[in-house]
Amino acid sequence: MTSRNQQPASPARRRFMEVSARYGFTTAVLAATGGYLWSDTAVAQTAADEESRARNAQHRMILATEYKLGSFVSYPIMQEAFKENAQNLSKGALYVKLFPAGQLGEATLSFESAGRVVLTVSSPGGAVAQIT
Repeated sequence: MTSRNQQPASPARRRFMEVSARYGFTTAVLAATGGYLWSDTAVAQTAADEESRARNAQHRMILATEYKLGSFVSYPIMQEAFKENAQNLSKGALYVKLFPAGQLGEATLSFESAGRVVLTVSSPGGAVAQIT
């Protein structure tokens, strides 16, 4: 980051942050790993596809990590691959949403909300998965 305006110095990182702020982190990861981060049309279509998948899924999984967004060059590739594999193997019954940088906290949580059981699993490496 530059000290002057607190924006990432790299144009690719700036674009990643812009897409993440506008469409969400999951869409930004899919666009970055898919090679179409600079295409507004493709990014908007990806965001619409993600919304549709989330609406149509019977179950939702939240995959959260503690790493920082500046590490997006390598880590989200694994997350994106896991997300796509889990969704495809479930034939659309499962939707996986990605949350980086400890956005959902770093401790293991288990709770029941509105009659719905939420299972949370935390690993020593900082990855957290919730299945509702």
